[in-house]
Amino acid sequence: MIQRMQTVWLLLAALLNGALFFTDIFSASTTNNGVTVSYAMRVNSAGNYSLLIAALAIIIIPFIAIFMFRNRKTQRNTIMGAIISTSGFLTLMQMRISTVNASPNPPVNGHYGVGAVLPIFALACLVLAIRGVIKDDKLVKSVDRLR
Repeated sequence: MIQRMQTVWLLLAALLNGALFFTDIFSASTTNNGVTVSYAMRVNSAGNYSLLIAALAIIIIPFIAIFMFRNRKTQRNTIMGAIISTSGFLTLMQMRISTVNASPNPPVNGHYGVGAVLPIFALACLVLAIRGVIKDDKLVKSVDRLR
């Protein structure tokens, strides 16, 4: 199981997505009546239940795909589901950030945090994992032809 490279890529994708709970996605500061208010958006901050559920899904799905090594077709489909859910998380995250920017008091100083980049790296790991599964599938089919 751990001997295959796609297992390492799937584990790395799950760990990168798990790091979302410890990093800021977006930080902003606004000024209201001379008072500066700072806001840091995290996956596990209050009111981000949709981001929390999506983050849990993009952590769990690659772990599930690791243990489907006996059935490459199911593993490939699970990894595709992880790619789609990670893309959905990125879209949802961007929608939440644009909601903050479109508020009546838009942030004066807002910037993306490390947590905004982690799912992109996880997405790259998932693409490399699916490439490894396809390569294994081709290897098994070529060995079957030799028999």
